[in-house]
Amino acid sequence: MNNPREHIEKMIERGDLEGLLRKAGELHGHFCPFLSLGVRAGYIGVKNLKVKSEGMEEFLAIIETNNCFSDGVQVTTGCSFGNNSLIYRDIGKTAVSFVKRDGRGLRILVKVDDEWFDKNYPDATRLFDKVVKKREEDKKAKERLQRLWQKISFDILSFKEEEIFKVDDVNIKVPDYAPIFESVTCSFCGEKVIQPKAREKERKTVCACCFSEFYQLDGEGISFYREDKKQNYFKLFPIGYVESSFSPPSDPERMREKESYLFIFPEYEEGLHRIEESDFIYVIFYFHKSSGYTLKGKRRGGEIKGVFASRSPHRPSPIGLTRVKLIAREKNRLKVRGLDAIDGTPILDIKPYAKDIDG
Repeated sequence: MNNPREHIEKMIERGDLEGLLRKAGELHGHFCPFLSLGVRAGYIGVKNLKVKSEGMEEFLAIIETNNCFSDGVQVTTGCSFGNNSLIYRDIGKTAVSFVKRDGRGLRILVKVDDEWFDKNYPDATRLFDKVVKKREEDKKAKERLQRLWQKISFDILSFKEEEIFKVDDVNIKVPDYAPIFESVTCSFCGEKVIQPKAREKERKTVCACCFSEFYQLDGEGISFYREDKKQNYFKLFPIGYVESSFSPPSDPERMREKESYLFIFPEYEEGLHRIEESDFIYVIFYFHKSSGYTLKGKRRGGEIKGVFASRSPHRPSPIGLTRVKLIAREKNRLKVRGLDAIDGTPILDIKPYAKDIDG
């Protein structure tokens, strides 16, 4: 078999949405409205961009949810986690962007919501609340919901595109092709793990499981998981990123001598009001290229120090703090000098330097 997706691609060519939905049902396990919406969104994407997926990252789906919608997208487009063509962004919107390698494509946002269901299928919301939200043990209600879901799923295939979707052209900076990593052996369990995911414990290489902390994707999205429940964890969101001429590895001293920019996302621009009144500001950022740490070891200059007695980027919580000179503000971009962060570094927060407090 030269093309394992030949059957699916023929359904796309002849516009067989019902066939595509039935195929998606094989993966998803049942028919439901958002599975159908995912199928239609995927169909719009491949038809508009005139692409056929070979599973080689030539065509990407950047999805913003991990609900039923995502399975419809994967089956129709051939973009999946396994072939690195499905990029997941933990945003929580039922939307997906389809792009080629040059970053040009389209974003499809689902407009179907509770009001839509109340208007078109008033029983659907009531049954969903009873069976799914409240998890009530009502066999008849579950059967009625499944029948209604199946009806809605196939009905959705006939709705006009503009009634259920908002479609916009986009130009997105896409990730590079997936790199090939070397594997290392965990000193504790003896299993292989790719090098960037390895940690260091007791000066030995260990996997994330033996280190007892990692990120996982579940119904709540991406969250930090740790087997030791003694500590509380929380999510931080970047407010922007660093624009710099430096990329890793770079000398911090040279970086601090050069000027760089703090690009703040437009939605946070109002928070910069009157920041230009400060000569110096603190930049709190995330060491996004850092992995693993040692609690005590050789630091810069060869001295033995504990990680909390050093400025090492390899830390239990890889957060950086630097005081910089604020040179100018250009709307939502701040020109600074003294920052030792590489290009693309996520910015977590900015605070003014207060001489009477910080001095």
